[in-house]
Amino acid sequence: MVFPVLECFHILGFILLAGSIALIDFRLLGALLRDQKPADLSVDAAPWTLIGLALVLTSGALLFASDPDHYYLNHAFQFKMAILLLALAFHYTIHGRAVRPGASPGAGKLTACLSLALWAGVIGGGIFIGFVNGPE
Repeated sequence: MVFPVLECFHILGFILLAGSIALIDFRLLGALLRDQKPADLSVDAAPWTLIGLALVLTSGALLFASDPDHYYLNHAFQFKMAILLLALAFHYTIHGRAVRPGASPGAGKLTACLSLALWAGVIGGGIFIGFVNGPE
């Protein structure tokens, strides 16, 4: 009973985390919210990003603790964790510079595409955890 509830919180966390970042990425691509500056949107979305990150990390640690061997040996989980680290590092470094006032629009578009690809990789890795087994 606890596992499905934790999983719901984990998914909610990813919706907040990746959704708030994707909103900024689509703004950098010029697809959404064109009347808002990326820097302002980033400031507005930051609390949601942090709440999502806190939910993901907390619920993820508890999910991992439910069966560490299953997760630790699972190639999809390993992929997800590697891409998650890359995505977070990218978000808090390069992505942060791309939304600053005066940043190059071309660099912003490239940054947005890379960001979206990284977060799609994290989500994809998470989806495949249930379908991939570790070495037997």
